[in-house]
Amino acid sequence: MAGEITIWADKKSASKERSAWIGFGASSLLFATIELGQSNSYSNRLDVASHMLGSAMGAFATEKWILRPFVKRENSARPYMGVETELHF
Repeated sequence: MAGEITIWADKKSASKERSAWIGFGASSLLFATIELGQSNSYSNRLDVASHMLGSAMGAFATEKWILRPFVKRENSARPYMGVETELHF
């Protein structure tokens, strides 16, 4: 989620140097609001902390290397999921 928000912020925002912070903040805030709205138990707080760590890694990796998640359906009924990397030289 943070990577997609970072890509969107990079395309739409005037402050492109802060797109990773926008992706990290928006993803973390949205997830924390949903998760802690259900319950404020230890496991929910642990979920929020681990999501924030993953959001930070995803947002900053996306800003630096442009990692994109994808889902493809080839000749089978099962989708293929992965991460694509795009580097501009």
